[in-house]
Amino acid sequence: MALQALARQTGQGFEQLSVLYALEGFLRRLASSNDREAFVLKGGVLLAAFDARRPTRDADFLALDLNNDRMIIETKIASIANIDAADGLVLDTSSVSSQVIRDEDEYSGIRVKLTYVLATMQLRVGIDINVGDPVYPAPRLTTVPGLLTRDVTVLGYPMAAVVAEKAVTAMQRGVANTRWRDWADILTLARRYSFA
Repeated sequence: MALQALARQTGQGFEQLSVLYALEGFLRRLASSNDREAFVLKGGVLLAAFDARRPTRDADFLALDLNNDRMIIETKIASIANIDAADGLVLDTSSVSSQVIRDEDEYSGIRVKLTYVLATMQLRVGIDINVGDPVYPAPRLTTVPGLLTRDVTVLGYPMAAVVAEKAVTAMQRGVANTRWRDWADILTLARRYSFA
């Protein structure tokens, strides 16, 4: 299997790469869907577009022109996830569930969990949807490099918005911030790009 060869070649864990492949599969489906302009990629999966790919088990999006209705978002995400993309991933439709996240924040969100089946593997991933977050500069088409196959182009946060959101999140949570990866992501991006 190509993912096993990639794991050996890169020294990354096979399970970790399989989950990233499943998340990339969701992006591929989103890019081919009628909802491709309704969701803006942000977070860890987006970092691959800036040559800073890291392990993650979920993909984060900002929903445009949607309210925070859990069932509407779950239905949209399940519909996107169920599109055939000829990549070996098949959605287990019985696995889809959702819950409200960050309910105490000004901008809460919805976490949709789903399972893709790839050969004999069950790959459980999360799709986190935020509604109402301001984003500046405006989202733009962003290309995420494919692990094995073609790249995927979706709406994404520009780098300035990625860095700003990570810094604001980390500062708002202060010493209670358990998301050290936000600081690590900022450092990784700062080493590769000038923020001036």
